[in-house]
Amino acid sequence: WCSCVCCTVTATDMGLTDRLRGRTSHQIKYEITVFRAYNVVPGVRSLRAVFRKSHKGLDTTMSPVQQGEAVWNEVISLRTTLYKNFKTGVFDAKPTNVILKELSPTTGREVEFASYKLDLSKIVPPQDTPDSHAYIELKLPMSQSNRTLPTHLH
Repeated sequence: WCSCVCCTVTATDMGLTDRLRGRTSHQIKYEITVFRAYNVVPGVRSLRAVFRKSHKGLDTTMSPVQQGEAVWNEVISLRTTLYKNFKTGVFDAKPTNVILKELSPTTGREVEFASYKLDLSKIVPPQDTPDSHAYIELKLPMSQSNRTLPTHLH
């Protein structure tokens, strides 16, 4: 069972911030519009989408799941520094975890439902024009956490 999160990402290069040890650092602003999660397993009542890089996280509001779908239409903004190698012209990887959290009906606490590892360095605006943007639409296939699915088989 694979849930997917639909979102768009707009990246804006806020400029060169530093040069050090063969790399340049670029301040990138990401505007992530989270639309919906679909194909959610039966029994899940509500979900929240969380974008976490290292220990910091940004999240949507909790949304009820109806007919296997949670809808947000919310914008999350984050800034991050990407490092670009002088010789190769390639940015270092910047992994960000996209996590769906569900509200447990028994404990009332949020538990991880599914996750996806997104590399922000793959969504970078062109470097040759100032104030340029990169825009991408994503369908993120979420890998399930350990969850027992309801079944009629015994």
